[in-house]
Amino acid sequence: MSKQKVLIVEPNRDDSESIRSVFDEFSAETVPVFSGRSALDTLSSCHVSLVVINTRLRDFDGSDFLNIITSKTLSIPVIAISDSASVRESVNVMRMGAVDYWVKPLDKQYARETVKNYLQQNSYKDVVLESDHSRQLFEIARRVAKSDVSVLVTGESGSGKEVICRYLHAQSSRAAAPFVAVNCAAIPENMLESLLFGYEKGAFTGAYQSHAGKFEQAQGGTILLDEISEIPTALQAKLLRVIQEKEVERICGNKPIALNVRVLATTNRNLKEEVSNGNFREDLYYRLNVFPLHLRPLRARTEDIIPLAKALINKHASFSAAKPQLSAAAELSLLGYKWPGNIRELENVIQRALVLAGGESITESALMFDAAEQPQPALVENGSSSLLEDAVKNSEQDKILEVMEQVNGSRKKAAAILGISDRTLRYKLAKLRDEGCEIPSSYNAKCA
Repeated sequence: MSKQKVLIVEPNRDDSESIRSVFDEFSAETVPVFSGRSALDTLSSCHVSLVVINTRLRDFDGSDFLNIITSKTLSIPVIAISDSASVRESVNVMRMGAVDYWVKPLDKQYARETVKNYLQQNSYKDVVLESDHSRQLFEIARRVAKSDVSVLVTGESGSGKEVICRYLHAQSSRAAAPFVAVNCAAIPENMLESLLFGYEKGAFTGAYQSHAGKFEQAQGGTILLDEISEIPTALQAKLLRVIQEKEVERICGNKPIALNVRVLATTNRNLKEEVSNGNFREDLYYRLNVFPLHLRPLRARTEDIIPLAKALINKHASFSAAKPQLSAAAELSLLGYKWPGNIRELENVIQRALVLAGGESITESALMFDAAEQPQPALVENGSSSLLEDAVKNSEQDKILEVMEQVNGSRKKAAAILGISDRTLRYKLAKLRDEGCEIPSSYNAKCA
């Protein structure tokens, strides 16, 4: 996930630097501009999580700017800042949608507390939600976050289960409290109990002092039990009691410690089958599965693939002057792959491509997929593609152009007839054009 951007609109450069210093302790990128027009240009070219704007600009005043933001239906929190306190102005800008009103010189401690809240609320606006499945799932998660029920998130390894769990925490009333993640699959069985529940001094050899377990460390916040199915059955009974009674007792402790912790769990297995096979306690399953969320694998939500790839390029090429773009052929190749390793594998492929890519473009040749999962190469004879491959390609090309002509260039109608997404059709048209096929320019523009 890329860093959040904070747009600072302040014509005085010294004051701009002072405002920027408020964000030094946050993982956010500040974008300083010195006029309202520059601010609007920035908003049109990149996603911004928060705006801090002087109410008295040379080309816009704060009211004009807020009017424009509202008219564009941009759900971006705006903090107004003024050179001098004015009750009338503060009331006016707050009525128009500003979330806060600051007066120079800044009270930086107050300012940091304010922006902390808004950056937490917006920390997951950059999550890729292109497919209907992803949008619907995160909308459900947003609602579930407001309650305190236990949530069980299921899905294949690398599909993004922990991202949903962190989103649940960030959108909850516990957002300012700790989020503690425990990878149950990565911890040796003989260490898991002491790590989860803590221990008193002298509980075992090497316990030279008392230690709070992960449940205690998550006090007031959220604990994530990642890959919960890996917890040994002998420990499941104790875990059930901790969750059920909302209290924990350290190893060799003599009194229970009350807990105020929300429990989230993930698994890449079918827990019902694990219960049937005697590998997982049924009562613990129902205690965890109060609200189930299932995340589909990446191959089942292809609309997310290209936006995710672009987000990963931004993430891993953040220090380069110009971020390379995916060629149409490369995008088609990414869309055609099955992604057995899901987003984690996609991230590996993008990192390799950034190493191999030359210039401003990531071409198909820069994409290195896992050898075991590579698509079967086309038959090659005397250095040229086989007749069968050419026939398939020509057939697809003819069919696409035929359908596009039938629907008068409407991509939306053509995609529905062809049984593919509009995005995939757009990439196919771009690839055909790159290969020298004459494609009417209106085909790329008409979406209706």
